[in-house]
Amino acid sequence: MGERLPPHHQQQAAHQHPDDLKGLKLRVTPDKIRLDTFKALGALPVPMAFAELYSALQQGTVDGQENPLAIIFSSNFFEVQKFLSLTNHVWSSATLVVAKGVWDKVAPRTSRSSRRPPSPGATSSARWSRSRTRTSWPS
Repeated sequence: MGERLPPHHQQQAAHQHPDDLKGLKLRVTPDKIRLDTFKALGALPVPMAFAELYSALQQGTVDGQENPLAIIFSSNFFEVQKFLSLTNHVWSSATLVVAKGVWDKVAPRTSRSSRRPPSPGATSSARWSRSRTRTSWPS
């Protein structure tokens, strides 16, 4: 099982309370739950392709976006947005599913190793990812 860091909002102005979302044009993925959630919070959710997001932020087409920190950082959104709100409004995980017939064919040594606790590298990676939520954003 793996984890996906929670999405966060990044926007052009500081937001600390749900009421601060009122009227904010926020890029969200085009799924009903996110659209309905941000509408209920008073934001103006904008379904938009991810490939268009950087230029939309740069041009002011949207005021902000919500993505996991790793995506925000790797996409350099800090270049076009000044603020980041750590909301932790979503938490999801990834589950590895293997058919029993396939699992039964895996060498015993391999199947035992997959049941061990995470490797130091995986633990270090998770620790680094979490630390990014506690440190200052690049300026």
